Amino acid sequence: MTVQFYCPNCDALIAFDGKHCGKRARCLTCGQIFIIPSKDNEKPKKVKPEPERAEPLSGFYRAVFVDSWKIFIDHENVTTLVFVAAVVCFKFFFAIPVCCMNYISFVIV
Repeated sequence: MTVQFYCPNCDALIAFDGKHCGKRARCLTCGQIFIIPSKDNEKPKKVKPEPERAEPLSGFYRAVFVDSWKIFIDHENVTTLVFVAAVVCFKFFFAIPVCCMNYISFVIV
């Protein structure tokens, strides 16, 4: 037996098999979590989502700060690292500072 009802949030038509009555489900249209009703056209009960706990991944900081030095000695990454270093050096040493252009032209004139 199929149970049909409307989402309590977006009014999308939802249908489940009768064996799923009383279980939690999520609307595919809006993502609202609800309890599947036991009768047709019965309004489902909304469920508040559990707050997500923000905990850092185990080993994340070690991977970023300790194990990342390996990219600097890997032979496959040498070309990319030299190119990035060259671009940064050229930009730093040969770029004309835009903020001082008006002052320089004022002093010369």
